[in-house]
Amino acid sequence: MTFQIPLIDARFVFTVDAHHFVEGTTTFDLAAFGFSDQILSSLASHVLVLTASRTASAFQLISRPEKNTLPQYDFAALAPFEVCLREPIRQAVGIFNISLDRFLISREGTLAYPFSVCMAKDTDDRSCADVSSVVSLLTEVRRIIPESLCRAIQLSFRILMESSEPSLACVFEQPDAQTVLRRCHSFELFDFSSKIPKMLTSTDAKALTGFLRMTRQGVWEKYTEDTVQRVFEANLGNRRDELWIALGNRFFRMHPESTTRRDVRLWFEDLHLAVIILLLKIAGLEYLCYSIRESLRKDQFRPQFIPRNQLSEAWNHLVEIQNATARAADPRFLERNVTHSFFRNVLRAIEDQLGYQDLVENASRLLADYRANVTAMASHSSALSAIDVAASTERLTRLVLWLTAVALIVMGVQLILALR
Repeated sequence: MTFQIPLIDARFVFTVDAHHFVEGTTTFDLAAFGFSDQILSSLASHVLVLTASRTASAFQLISRPEKNTLPQYDFAALAPFEVCLREPIRQAVGIFNISLDRFLISREGTLAYPFSVCMAKDTDDRSCADVSSVVSLLTEVRRIIPESLCRAIQLSFRILMESSEPSLACVFEQPDAQTVLRRCHSFELFDFSSKIPKMLTSTDAKALTGFLRMTRQGVWEKYTEDTVQRVFEANLGNRRDELWIALGNRFFRMHPESTTRRDVRLWFEDLHLAVIILLLKIAGLEYLCYSIRESLRKDQFRPQFIPRNQLSEAWNHLVEIQNATARAADPRFLERNVTHSFFRNVLRAIEDQLGYQDLVENASRLLADYRANVTAMASHSSALSAIDVAASTERLTRLVLWLTAVALIVMGVQLILALR
C-alpha cells in the first residue's frame, strides 16, 4: 500500500456540565452573575493560571466583513471564557504528542477541555504514518486520554473553588476517570497538511476510508466499492484535491494549503471554537434532560398533598430549568449572522452528526412534561386544600349548630326553673 496519512493536527474536545459534580444544591450558573470581567480577573489571579480572557474569532483578523465565520451580533453571549494553564498537561503516544494548555467555561456552568493531538514534526520514521499504524496509535490515545482529562477536570475545579469570586465559590466532588467518561461529551477534529492524490487507486481509497471510519486494516481491506463511494459522497469540499467530511463524532479536513496559508489555518481555528461552543451547549442540554428526568422520578413518590414549601421549591426549579433551556436550546444559534456560507454548511453537517436538533426537541418535550407535572401538582394541592377547607367549614357549622341547641336547652331549663 502506498497511501500514507500526512502530518496530522488533531483536536480532541471534551465537555461536561459542572453541575454533575457540585456538592449540595448550589447552582453553578455564571449568567446569573453577569459573566463579568470581575470573574476573569479572579481566574487570572490564580497561581496555576497564566491568562484568562474572552474567546473571539481568529478568522475575523484577516477576513472581509462579508465572509465572517462566527456570529458578529451578540457573540459575547455565546463566547466562553478561556483559562490558560501555567503548566500544560502533556503525554506522548508513539509519534503523537498530547497536550492540554487551557480549559473553557461557559455562562451556563459547562466546561470544555480541548486536547491537542499532533504528529511529532521532527520524526524521521514516516513508515509509522501508514493508515494501520495511525489508527492503532489513535486508539491508544483514546485509551489513555481519560486519565489526563480527569486530572484536567480536577485541576479546573481546584482553580474555581480557590477563586475569590463568590459566583465561582462552589464545592466540587473529585471525580474518577470512569465517572468523567460517563458524564463527558466528545468530538474529534483532524486536519491534514496534504491533498488527495489525483489518481487514487482502489486500495488507497479503501485505506483512506478505513482511516476516516477508524477501522482496522482487516476490515477496510474488505470494503466494497459502494461503501467507499458512500463515504466520499459525504465530502463537502468543492475542489478535487481537498476533503471535508463529518462522520459520527469526528470531522476531517484534508487541505493542500493548511500549513502555508494563514486564512486556511485561522478558518480551522474558528471551526474548532464553534465545535467547542456547540459541545458546551450539548453538555448543558444533556444535564437539563438528566435533571428534569430526576425531578419527574422524584415527583412520582410525592404524597398526595404537597406542602406549600415543597410546591414553591418545585416552581423555583421549573423557572431555573426554563431559563437555562432558553439559553441553550436555540438549534441554529451559531449560524445566525454568519455570512461565510461554506462555514455554515460544515457546521450544519457537524450539528446533524451530533444530533443537536434532536436533543433540543427532547429537552423541550421533557420541559413541557415537567411544567405540566408541576402545574398538576399545584392544581391538585389547591383542590385538596379547598376540599379540606370545605370539610373544616362543615365541621365548624355542625359545631355551631350543636352549641346553639345546647344554649337553647339551657335557656329552656332556666325558664322552667324561674316559673316554679
